[in-house]
Amino acid sequence: VTARPVPFHGSRALGSKSSPLEGFRILELASVLAGPSIGQFLAELGADVIKVENPRTGGDVTRGWRLPGDAAGKPSAYFAGCNLGKQSVAIDTSAIQGRLLCQRLAAVSDVVVASYK
Repeated sequence: VTARPVPFHGSRALGSKSSPLEGFRILELASVLAGPSIGQFLAELGADVIKVENPRTGGDVTRGWRLPGDAAGKPSAYFAGCNLGKQSVAIDTSAIQGRLLCQRLAAVSDVVVASYK
């Protein structure tokens, strides 16, 4: 199993060369609000945040939290608001290969944010 990018076109230019967390890698294993908000705050401070999403469920559930009239096929405003500045990868953690990949990512990360409640 390999990680494949999940389409999300957030800004990568949030920080500058003098960002306080530039060079830090954050692995985010979280969905909805608390964890993703922490990941976004860290990204705003210059950290490289890698968000892991479940490909079997279509990723973070908030991708589909749209208002009536919002365009389908694009992340919701809610998702975009909590995930700006991150790189998303889809990893099936129900498979041993996916769990091993997450372990490898955690081993090369400075911080792991985990919150699925």
